[in-house]
Amino acid sequence: MFDDRLEVDSPGTFAGMVKKENIRYTHFSRNPKIAAFLKDYGYVKEYGEGVDRMCRELEAIGLPDPVFNNNTFILKTTVMSADRDQRIAGNARIETSIPWIDAKNAWIEHIKRLRAKGMMTAITSSAIISVLEDLRENQVIGTQYVKKILDCKETKALRIITEMKKAGIIVAVTGQGKGRYILSI
Repeated sequence: MFDDRLEVDSPGTFAGMVKKENIRYTHFSRNPKIAAFLKDYGYVKEYGEGVDRMCRELEAIGLPDPVFNNNTFILKTTVMSADRDQRIAGNARIETSIPWIDAKNAWIEHIKRLRAKGMMTAITSSAIISVLEDLRENQVIGTQYVKKILDCKETKALRIITEMKKAGIIVAVTGQGKGRYILSI
């Protein structure tokens, strides 16, 4: 534990298909029996929720996502605290500027303006805003993600993704398969 960060060293490396780039949304249990026990007894709500939950909690107080460094034998996770000069007593919100959150909020405002000008329907704009509000940093999205968020059919999910691409909100990601996108910053 340091003044400006918390570091956690874990023996071993990323498990299975989990990598630094996808750790937040890829779930892999190194020991499925222990994972099942923890879920059955209510210690966890769902498999693989820990890293994503930690990132959401950090985001809620204006701190950046943890940094994962993987070497041959140790996985080091670093969670930064607020800058010493920015700390506020108690649990007050720490105001910082995070580029991807700023971009996400700017896109939401852009969609609202398009709707107000009659350049986008209320249904489409509401759907896009719902997707944006749920989006997390560096999250790769596709049709299945949009279907889940909007609880809709594949045709509507494809239409929303098409509208988001046309508006420049999302850009294609290479190396993740066809139909995968990330927020344009």
